[in-house]
Amino acid sequence: MAGFPTEWLEELKSKSNIIDVVGRYVNLTRKGRSFWGCCPFHGEKTPSFKADEDKQLFYCFGCKASGNVITFIEKIENVDFLDAVKHLAEKAGMNLPTMKSDGDIAAAKEHRDQIHKTLKAAAHYYHENLSRLAGKAAVDYLEQRGVMPNSIKRFGLGASVNWDGLIGHMLSQGFTHAHLKDAGLAEANKDGRWYDVFGGRLMFPVINNWLNVVGFSGRLLDKDAKMAKYRNSAQTAVFDKSKLLYGINLLRQKKQKEGVPHIIIVEGQMDVISLHQAGFDTAVACLGTALTAAHARLIKNYCGKVYLCYDGDTAGMAATLRGLDILAESGLEIRVMSLPDKIDPDDLIRKRGAEAFQECIDNAKPLLEFKLAMAKAAYNLSDASQKAKYAVDAVRIIKSLVNPVEQEEYLKIVRDDTGYSMDALKKQLAGDTAAQKKAAEILTAAAPTNANEDVNVKYMLRAALEGINIEDNFDLLPYINTEFFKTVYNYIRKCQSFGQAAKAENLYEIVDAANHGALGAFLNESFTKENFENSKKQLRILIVSQRKNLLTEKFNSEPDMEKRKEIAKEIGKLVSEIDRYK
Repeated sequence: MAGFPTEWLEELKSKSNIIDVVGRYVNLTRKGRSFWGCCPFHGEKTPSFKADEDKQLFYCFGCKASGNVITFIEKIENVDFLDAVKHLAEKAGMNLPTMKSDGDIAAAKEHRDQIHKTLKAAAHYYHENLSRLAGKAAVDYLEQRGVMPNSIKRFGLGASVNWDGLIGHMLSQGFTHAHLKDAGLAEANKDGRWYDVFGGRLMFPVINNWLNVVGFSGRLLDKDAKMAKYRNSAQTAVFDKSKLLYGINLLRQKKQKEGVPHIIIVEGQMDVISLHQAGFDTAVACLGTALTAAHARLIKNYCGKVYLCYDGDTAGMAATLRGLDILAESGLEIRVMSLPDKIDPDDLIRKRGAEAFQECIDNAKPLLEFKLAMAKAAYNLSDASQKAKYAVDAVRIIKSLVNPVEQEEYLKIVRDDTGYSMDALKKQLAGDTAAQKKAAEILTAAAPTNANEDVNVKYMLRAALEGINIEDNFDLLPYINTEFFKTVYNYIRKCQSFGQAAKAENLYEIVDAANHGALGAFLNESFTKENFENSKKQLRILIVSQRKNLLTEKFNSEPDMEKRKEIAKEIGKLVSEIDRYK
């Protein structure tokens, strides 16, 4: 159980009813013995997400996400197992136990805790530098950019004023060079001298949605220095920029107080700070990376509506387009803002005020309308060839809509842009769809199937998890060909050896995460006692037939007639046994 005492983890799960936990994120409706809602992990309008109170499991019949209460928190909050357990323990009012020495789990937890402690101390040091003479350049820069004192405190801003100040301070506080290196704060040069990797930078601490400092972004203060203008922490055990958003910690606090109507995603830390100061306090930013599915899941924890606001230049628009589909596929409602005169949000607010930014919000385009506008801008519609290419691209974009009424509304826009008839555009739409279906059929036909999966073994394992005793029947292991089913079977036999019931929910801590989808499908496939009885019969026939075949080979190679008669009798008994099972 990943380093935690089994009894403690079982108590935690018993106090963390999956219906209550999932219900904090998903509107659930009871149907029979299960609860249903729209999946929080992919966009859908018809509920295909099921939470089972009896088994304490969830499963989506759409995207195949599945798990127990711990894996649900891992996925929805974008955290690992340890943080998910800590979160549930806090909600359940349980203290974390002393970790068992289970592989490297205990050491990994201690390592992460030490990094958090190191980063928190470094953030305090950097922040205090702003009140020292050495931090004057950073203070002057912040004043020049219009950052107010309360924002400096709110965002925990700081400064790395030189290359060795952090090193001496942290060592005096009991931290080691190894601690600093593990936290991504310091490195040693060729001469073995340690230095602060953020030397000479304005420091923006990155705080995750659990309110832990996990890393930093640093902006170079000396514009003449020949170094990168911005530097993010290197990836560590706690810092992965593909899963983090700058400002997410303030969003969490806002949600707890009053709710979050929408989220504004911008490109830089200064944009976030400027927007918060102007009253747009739901702004967050990526950390120098494109939007990812992990970002989308993180955002969905707070609200379902997003405004994307990037610089008005070509590079900014390209970055916008890369993230649009990722967010949309997760079910978020997307609006795209276009800023005037190719300026960023910080400049817009400082030069024209909050009203100008609010106007951009009010004029933001729905996702598909924005994509059509971008496609239109790429072509010269006065040229017949270019116009045709635009129409083909536009129809391809519209095809992503499921609702035919919405498709028709957007086709009218293309009609008005090009002058093509609705009939021609609809034929293009239908032809495109047919081509897509054909491609899908080819891919499906070419996809390999799992020939090793044994349906009889599968039903025997399901029977054991449903509480039917299979211990006295026979050893299944020789008849299992997949590692996935071997893992399930070994867990069941281990439980039986201790006289314990095998719980399906515990398999999510045992089966590799890459197989959680297969596990969910396995646990949610229709199963009856008749399935079990039939599988038991078929496996009995298989076992007896194998014995008969071995004896037949022995009979054929045996020269002694008396021995052949004895073998023949045994074969006859096995044939009769097979006939009984049939």
